[in-house]
Amino acid sequence: MPGVDNIPRWYASRAGNCQTISAKRKLEKWGVEHFVPTLKTLAIRSGRKRMVEKPLAGNLVFIRAVKQDVCDLINYRGLPVHLIPDRCGNSSALVIPDKQMEDFMRVYEFSLADNENPGIILQAGDRVRVIAGDLLGVEGDVIEADGCTYVSISLCGMLQARAKLPASHLEKI
Repeated sequence: MPGVDNIPRWYASRAGNCQTISAKRKLEKWGVEHFVPTLKTLAIRSGRKRMVEKPLAGNLVFIRAVKQDVCDLINYRGLPVHLIPDRCGNSSALVIPDKQMEDFMRVYEFSLADNENPGIILQAGDRVRVIAGDLLGVEGDVIEADGCTYVSISLCGMLQARAKLPASHLEKI
């Protein structure tokens, strides 16, 4: 049976100042599974318009690999990130459970579509599961912001993605 350190896991890391997109490109080039919350926006510089990708979440870079491989990427291949320490668990690096990371990525991608679905009637703090639509199976909490109700997915209390959904797509759990 393989040891815990030989199982690919999601590791949370933080890129150096202005290095998030560089880290993302290196991981893509090396074929390493990763997730970097970004947003493509139109930028105008010197009168020229172009699409640029900007990090959304405080230089966070999530890497899914065996711990030793992540350390090698950082120490020997020059990946400009450092692992975020786990202050609550037994591991030296913060590990995000697969299901939690999967749910977060799905809600993040869904929220980029900026769905406008009015009529959600739930109370803030309710724990819900999505039972229909693109986010089927995602579990999260109901939050309210700017007079709207959202389903929110949080990663270890440090990052949050939210999406508007119709009440018919939710069940209380």
